[in-house]
Amino acid sequence: MRLDKYFAAFDLGTSKIVGVIGQRNHDNTITIQAIEKEESLSSMKRGCIQNLDEVASKIKRIIKKLNNQVQPDISRVYISIGGQSVRSIDCTSSLFLGTADVISDATIEQLKNNSRNQQPEAVEVLEIVENYYLVDGEKVTEPIGREASEIEASHKVIVSRPAVYKNIIKCFEEKVDIEIADTLPAPLAAATAILSDAEIARGCALVDFGAGTTTVSVYKDGALAHLAVIPFGGNHITMDIAALGLSESDAEKLKLSQGSAKYDDTADSKILKQQVAIANDGSKIEMQKLHYTIEARIEEILLNVGAQIDQAGFSRHQLEAGIIIIGGASQLKNLPSLMTEKLGMDVRKGILPKTISIANAEVGALSGLNIVAGLLMMAKVNCSSYVEPVAAPPVKEVKPEIQPEFETIAETPIAQPVEQDEIIIKETKRPQKEEEEEYIPKKPTKEKHKKSGLLEGIGRLFSLDD
Repeated sequence: MRLDKYFAAFDLGTSKIVGVIGQRNHDNTITIQAIEKEESLSSMKRGCIQNLDEVASKIKRIIKKLNNQVQPDISRVYISIGGQSVRSIDCTSSLFLGTADVISDATIEQLKNNSRNQQPEAVEVLEIVENYYLVDGEKVTEPIGREASEIEASHKVIVSRPAVYKNIIKCFEEKVDIEIADTLPAPLAAATAILSDAEIARGCALVDFGAGTTTVSVYKDGALAHLAVIPFGGNHITMDIAALGLSESDAEKLKLSQGSAKYDDTADSKILKQQVAIANDGSKIEMQKLHYTIEARIEEILLNVGAQIDQAGFSRHQLEAGIIIIGGASQLKNLPSLMTEKLGMDVRKGILPKTISIANAEVGALSGLNIVAGLLMMAKVNCSSYVEPVAAPPVKEVKPEIQPEFETIAETPIAQPVEQDEIIIKETKRPQKEEEEEYIPKKPTKEKHKKSGLLEGIGRLFSLDD
């Protein structure tokens, strides 16, 4: 398929690396035209690259497969940055404008730069998110165009460890040799894809159960209130199950197919105690033990999720839209009901909006594409290598000049003649009748004869006007 304009996005997760190509339509919807994935458990850990060469090799393979599906080739990519080191820092920045001045885009950018410069060298600034502004003491969300003498900005500065950022840049630009269009925090990309404006305004918590980490993003009054990453994820549940005597691959399959986040020990489920889960290699594990193992780890994760929600500074009932869950472990049976019981909030599973779609069934499914879908929605620069041809300048039509039958002296400038020519002009004019018999012109040289012939013609023109 040929697409002159498209966006390319990559999400480097603990369990897999995902690359997609998406096209923005005229109605601002996104159609995903190609999806490719590579397993990354051996080369990524909690959002940090562990083996540069191995990750670069996987990315190259993904790009090659994407290029085989969509042409022209990819020239640049958008990349998400997530993992354990990502967090938000509260920061304020103010400017004294003196006499009342109009707040412009340049003013807002200067406030962001001030907040960026306040951060220590030990962190890498990924993004600066505006919460609100104080314009001459008045709290506003849209200050541009207002007159003010002083403005103060409240920012959420999203940061990570410099090593995480530098390794990703090195991997793509040096190892893969492809340009980076932009790097964006993975939690912001996920929120862009999953949360509605109403949920962000009313207040909610987006919980992303990743393989190596669990990310908690709290929103209220239309802005990001808190962002933190818990160093436990779905892969820790898998390892706990594997410790019961199963391989990691079998433990992962049992977790998703027969596991449950909450063990139901009511009288009606006593039969569960007699059931066993059977792995591919024939290994058996009591269903009761499987569920207890999963529930123990999930409760530990939820205890940390609740603590991060509380750090946002709002009571839980103030987050009226409740909790929205995404990620691989969010598919665990009975997880929403367990979270409601433990956290005292309504819980629902997050789904991508209808504005995101897959071109056809052969491309793949939308599951697991929350972050890359958000990157496509946030993208602005064309990632295709297509170069739009420059139109040739229009050929100007030259209209022929209409020459008059007789040129007048005013229309045909004549160089200043020498003194001898002036004498000839005077002598070639029609003489008075009484002087005609005495008129004897001087004999010119060969060179001057040519000039006199021209001047004689001019003289005849003068005589026509007489």
